[in-house]
Amino acid sequence: MELGAALFLSNYTTPYLMKRTTILLLLLTALWQSLGAQVQVPKPSDADFATSNVLAVYDGGLRIATICREYIVDSNLKEGVVADVLYLANEDGSTNYAFGYDLKEATHYSWDLEQNSCDRLYVDMEYEGLFISQTLTVSYAKLANARTATLQPLLLTDQRGDETTSYGIVKIGAQLWMRENLATLRWRDGSKITTGLSKSQWWSTEEAAVCYYNNDLNLLASHGALYNFFAVIDSRGLAPEGWTVPSDDAWHSMIHYVDPKGFEPNPDLLDRESEHAGLLLKSTEGWRVPPVPDEGAVLKQGNNLTGFNARPMGSTSQSNYMDYSAEGYQAYFWTSSIYEKSALFRRFFWDEDIANRWFESKNYGYSVRCVQPATKVEIVPSAPQVITGVQLETNLDTKTPFMIRAVSKSGEIVVTDASGAKHTFTVDKRIDQLMGGVGTLVSLPASEHNDKLTISGDLIYLDLSGQEITSCRVGEANLLQALILNNNKLTQLTLPTLPDLRLLYVHSNRLKSVFLGAQPQLTELVLMTNLLSKVDLSQLPALKHLGVAMNQITELDLTHNVALQALDCQVNMLRELHIAHLTQLKELHCSKNKITTLPVADLTQLEKLYCADNKLKTLDISKLNNLTEINCSNNELSTLDLKGKKALTELYAFTNQFSQLDLSEAKALETISIGDNQLSQLALVDMGHLESLSAPFNTLSQLTLTDCPNLGAVSVFANRLASISLANCPKLTILEINNNRFTDPLPLVESLPTHPDLQDNAGYIVFLNSNEYGDFPEGNVKSDAFITAANKKGWVVLNGETPLTTHISEVTPAAMGQIISTDHEGCYEIVGANPALWQVYTAEGLLVATSRQAHADNVIDLTQQPHGVYLVRLIAHDGSQQSYRIVR
Repeated sequence: MELGAALFLSNYTTPYLMKRTTILLLLLTALWQSLGAQVQVPKPSDADFATSNVLAVYDGGLRIATICREYIVDSNLKEGVVADVLYLANEDGSTNYAFGYDLKEATHYSWDLEQNSCDRLYVDMEYEGLFISQTLTVSYAKLANARTATLQPLLLTDQRGDETTSYGIVKIGAQLWMRENLATLRWRDGSKITTGLSKSQWWSTEEAAVCYYNNDLNLLASHGALYNFFAVIDSRGLAPEGWTVPSDDAWHSMIHYVDPKGFEPNPDLLDRESEHAGLLLKSTEGWRVPPVPDEGAVLKQGNNLTGFNARPMGSTSQSNYMDYSAEGYQAYFWTSSIYEKSALFRRFFWDEDIANRWFESKNYGYSVRCVQPATKVEIVPSAPQVITGVQLETNLDTKTPFMIRAVSKSGEIVVTDASGAKHTFTVDKRIDQLMGGVGTLVSLPASEHNDKLTISGDLIYLDLSGQEITSCRVGEANLLQALILNNNKLTQLTLPTLPDLRLLYVHSNRLKSVFLGAQPQLTELVLMTNLLSKVDLSQLPALKHLGVAMNQITELDLTHNVALQALDCQVNMLRELHIAHLTQLKELHCSKNKITTLPVADLTQLEKLYCADNKLKTLDISKLNNLTEINCSNNELSTLDLKGKKALTELYAFTNQFSQLDLSEAKALETISIGDNQLSQLALVDMGHLESLSAPFNTLSQLTLTDCPNLGAVSVFANRLASISLANCPKLTILEINNNRFTDPLPLVESLPTHPDLQDNAGYIVFLNSNEYGDFPEGNVKSDAFITAANKKGWVVLNGETPLTTHISEVTPAAMGQIISTDHEGCYEIVGANPALWQVYTAEGLLVATSRQAHADNVIDLTQQPHGVYLVRLIAHDGSQQSYRIVR
C-alpha cells in the first residue's frame, strides 16, 4: 500500500466505519480527553459581573479566554436573549470574537463582525460544563482532572497624567462599549480640558469645554461629565487610547442590532430611530416622572438587558448650565458626527421605549460613551525566509523530552537545539520497510534549550505530534512525503512548495490561517479541529482526501480539486457546498452545517453520504446506486428515493418529514433508523441482512417484519400498532413496542422465536415504559396470559427495565451489588455480588458483551465499544435480575 493511502486509512477514515450517528461527537469528546491538562470554566452563577460585563479567564497567569454577559440577537429569529458567552484568546492575548460558546447550554454563536450579526448554532451534545484544553479546544463534555480557571473583571483603565479612571465594559453585538459615562477632565495626553466657564462663556465658546454635576467632584464618577461637541472632536483626544467617541453610524449599527424588528432602516430619518432599543438600553432604576408630565404619560424604566445601563443624567441647560437639565428624565449621548451646522446625538426618555436620533447646537453639554470594535485579530505571517531543515519553537516543559518520529533517505537526522548543540540520530531509510508503525522514534532529552529546534537531514517522513509546537517553518525539503503536526499550538502555517509532499496532517491546533502554496503531489490534507474561517485549496490539484471538519469555515472553494474522493467538512458554518463537479467523490461528510441544497445527483461514485443536521428540504440520490451508508437525519426531507440501492447497508433518516419510504429494493440493509417521521406503514420482508430496525415516534399502524433471519433488535415504540407479525426472525432478541395499541398481544407472542431460557439466553420485550414515557399515550394492555406465554418462549416482558410478572404490576429486585469504574477507561467492575450471568446491551437493544465472553467473571470490558449508553443486566443464580445503566 502506498504511503498516503495507508496513513489515511489509519488516521482518518476509520471512525466513519462505526454504526452510530452520534459517533463523531463522541470521538471528538475522546480527542479532547486525550489532550492533557484541562481547564474548567466556572459556572456563570459564580462569575461576578458587578463591575464589568466582560471577564478575563485565566489559567494560572495565562489569559486563555474572555466571557461576556451580553444580549444575543439571532440574525434569523431577530429576537434577543441574555447569555454568558466564552470567546477564546488569540495567541497575542487578544480575543477572537468571531465564535463564541454558551456557558449554560451546548450552543455556539457565529459572528459576522463586519455585518454586526450573529447566528445561533445548537450542538447535539449533553452539556456537562465548559472545558478548555491546553490547545484551546472547547468541550461541553465533562473531562477528568480539570483544574478550575479564575475569572477577573476586564476593565477599561484610563490613565491621564495623575488621573486614573476605570470603566466597566459591555459587548453589544460586534462592539465593545463603556457601560458608564466618561468622567475625565483631561485630554488623552494628560493636559486639562477647559472647565469652570460662566453661562455666557459656555454658550458662546467654540472651544472644547467640560462641566460636571453641581460642580461637585464627588459626583463625577457616578454621573460622568458633560462635554460640548467641540471636546468630542478635538484632536487632543477625548476617548481613552484605542477607543473612540462613537460615530452616528456606530450608534446606528448598535441600535439596529439590539432592535432589528423595531428599527427604522432610513439612515436619514431623524427622531424615532427604534421602537424598543430604549427599553433594552436604559437602566432599571433612576428614571422618574418630571414635575409637569405630559397628559397620559407613564413612567417606563428600562430593562437593561443589553447591559448598556443608560442613566438619565440630562444635559446642560441654557438657563443655568451647571444644572443637569432633565436629570432623571432623559439621557443624552453625543455622536462624533455633524448634521449641517449642528451635531447628532442619541436620546432616551423617561416615558418611552424608543431610541431618539436628533441634532442640536454644538454648545450643549451631553454625556459620552466610548466604543471599540470587537474585531477578530488575524495573524498574518511575515514573508518566508530562506531556511534549511524544519525550524520549530515549542512550549515544552523543561522536564519533558522532545519526541518525534522520522524517516530519512540517508538514515540519519540532526536536531540542533537553542544552544547550538547538535544531536545526531539514526533513523529508518525507507517507509515500506517499517513494522509496527511509521518512522523511528527519536527522543531528545528534556532541556531548557528545547524551546527552539532545527531538524535537518534528507527527510522523507516527519511526525511532530503533541510537542507543544507554537511555530513551524519548513525549508527546502524536496524529499519530504509526509508532515504530521497534530495536537500542537500552531496558530498559522506557511509552507514552501514541497514537490514530493503527499500527506499533511495539522489537526487539533489553533490554526487561524494556513498558506499551503503549490503542492503538486499532495493527496491527503487534514486540518480538522482548528479555528479556520477559510482555506485556499486552489493549488492542490492531486488532492484526494480532505478533512476540514470542526472549524469556522463559511465558504469552501473546491473548484480546482476535481480528484477528491473523500471530503469531511462537518461542523462548520457552510450554507452552500458546490460539489457537483466532484465526480470521483466516494465519501462526503457535511453534517452540522446550514446547507439548504446539496448537489449530489450526478456523483454516482458516492458510497458514503453523511449530511445530517442541515436545512435540506430535498435530496436527489436517485442515481447514487453505489451508496452503502447514508445519514440524512435532522433535516426537512419529505421524500427519499431508495430504489436501486442494492448496496445500501446503513440508513439513518430520523427526524425528517417522511410519510412513506420504499425499502423493497434495499435488501442489503443491516441497520435502519427512521424514527421521528410521519410513517404510517412499513413493510420489511425477506431482508436477509437486516440486524436492527429503529422507527419510534412515527404514526405506524401497519408493520410487516417477516423472513428477516438476522434481525436482532426492533424498536417501534410510540406508534399506533395493534399487531406485528415477526415470523421467521429467529435471532430476534430485543423488541421495544411500548406506547402502542396492543390490547391482545398473544398473536405477537406466537410469531416470536423461542429462546432457551429466561436467564442466559432470554429475549426482551419492552411492553410498557411508564418511567421514560409516562406522558406519552400508552395503549398497550398487559395480561397474565400474555406474560405467561412470553415467558414460556424465553421472553422477559418489561416495564422499562423492570420485568413484569403475573399478578404483580412491577417487580423491583433486590440489589445485587454495584458497578464501579476501574482505572482503565472503558472497563467496569461488579463489586458486592457474584452473579450467575451478566449481559450488556446497547441503547438500541443489541447484545454486545456477556460474562461468557469475558476474561474475568466480574470485569465488564467495553474498550472496543463506541461511547454511548449501555444497559447491564445482572442475573443471580436464583433467576432474579438487576439492571444498571453505564454511560461510557
